Amino acid sequence: MVFDVSADAASAITDDVLQPFQLDAFRVRGRVARLGPAIDRLLTCRPYPVEVAELLGGLATAAALLASSLKFDGVLTAQVKCDGPISLMVADFATPGAIRGYARFDAAAVTKAALAAESYARPVPTLLGAGHLAVTADHASTGKRYQGIVELEGAILDDCISHYLEQSEQHRTFIRLATRTPTDDSAAAWRAGGFLMQQMPAFGGTDAADPADAFDPLAAWREALAFAATLRTAELIDPAIGPQRLLHRLFHEPGVRIYATSPLEHRCRCERKRVRDVLASFERRDMEEMVVGGAVTVTCEFCNARYVFAPDELGLGAGV
Repeated sequence: MVFDVSADAASAITDDVLQPFQLDAFRVRGRVARLGPAIDRLLTCRPYPVEVAELLGGLATAAALLASSLKFDGVLTAQVKCDGPISLMVADFATPGAIRGYARFDAAAVTKAALAAESYARPVPTLLGAGHLAVTADHASTGKRYQGIVELEGAILDDCISHYLEQSEQHRTFIRLATRTPTDDSAAAWRAGGFLMQQMPAFGGTDAADPADAFDPLAAWREALAFAATLRTAELIDPAIGPQRLLHRLFHEPGVRIYATSPLEHRCRCERKRVRDVLASFERRDMEEMVVGGAVTVTCEFCNARYVFAPDELGLGAGV
């Protein structure tokens, strides 16, 4: 379904969706990600400090935006490895719309870094430090893997993702990410949102070969950027502003083409059989060393689910 958004259409309010859009006048495509219950479940699987959860929420949102811009069946993983108080963040998107993520951090170092005034304006150098962002796309149908790696550059996560896109895809890109911290209100929950806009060399047959076509890509991008730059991060996470209404606010003047949304959910891919198969790949001696209190216990880093196996389930014998 494709239609030009109107005030009536923009009244829809939805969460946990990806909303594709297109700006014909500027030859620009984009995505809006809106995450409610899905991001709340992801960020409450483990007791993350607020500063860690905010960055992880942004990375998970970015993974969904990046994956939705690709036409593939598989898993896209965004991973940050660095030398700061947060040493590792991983978020992945499995088609058609499952997200998950986790972070590894030094709690005392995070607390100390969070006290620095610059942590609010420069969370990347303060909390992540120096490191790399790697984006990997594993295609299920072909078995092929594609990976791009860039150094972390910028003050905020938006800068890092933008740098990756400009280096890997070489398209003009604008991205904005937002994660809202729950308040003291017991009913409040984590929310996240993202906006990605890219200028494409051609789409939908709009780049005609007619010499009379005086389209200026740079001027068009600057004009589109002027509209997008009015976006406030608060709008990305406001439950009263659905993705369609947001796009109407931003682009009602030049006109915006809106496509059907696709759903997002938090879903981990761990399962008891898969964990048992992984354990079975270890040497017997290594598995025996894992037995504590008469059982082998494995905790999923992504969702914090615990799997407990009796020794005989792993072929070790009940007496181990």
